[in-house]
Amino acid sequence: MNRPTPIVASPEQRAFSPDEVATMLGIGRRSVFSLLKDGELGSKKIGGSRRIFLSDLEDYLGEERAHSLVREINGDEEESANDEDEEDPKG
Repeated sequence: MNRPTPIVASPEQRAFSPDEVATMLGIGRRSVFSLLKDGELGSKKIGGSRRIFLSDLEDYLGEERAHSLVREINGDEEESANDEDEEDPKG
């Protein structure tokens, strides 16, 4: 029997709920909706839900900070910390 191939989304395709973004930014849900309403933070309406994409977070926070927050919520902090601990090969 053929099983369907699972779909794996890349981090760039990840969409976050306003609640997830509020947690990532350390602000309240109302503050996230204020950012959305004021146009400071982009989003898309998908069905009946509002979703904030990684590209929206990059535009708002900058690429490095947005990726850092996504790594934190994905539990990849340890990997990024190990990268920072490596010594410069030039000495």
